[in-house]
Amino acid sequence: GTYRTDLPVNAHNCKPGTAPDGVVVLGADGRLRFPAFDACLTAFGVNRGALPGSAVLLRLCGASEPFLPTAELQRWHLDGDGRMMLEGSALCLAVGSQSARTFGARDRWRALFLADCATVPAPRARWELAPAG
Repeated sequence: GTYRTDLPVNAHNCKPGTAPDGVVVLGADGRLRFPAFDACLTAFGVNRGALPGSAVLLRLCGASEPFLPTAELQRWHLDGDGRMMLEGSALCLAVGSQSARTFGARDRWRALFLADCATVPAPRARWELAPAG
């Protein structure tokens, strides 16, 4: 398939088998790596901080870009409640409340963004790391 790593990342229902865009590895350094793209999940933020509602992007792991300090915006940890937290913040990775069809009859997508973990509904911000395949 064709993938657009220049656009914000979104959430998608599970596909049969293991799709390249579905393999994500949480490294010991706190980076969420997408091996198929040689990139890491990066919160959009300004001046080292993100806001609730901020999008997430794929950027080179550890790359220094103007206006996007990846050292601060690529560090995540999975907390005891299954929330993927942006390190040093009260923000976690969440999906939107609505879904829509993509290109196949059974395929759905949702917005993926940062939310205030204290107020986002738990089912929309709970993640589980599982072996690929």
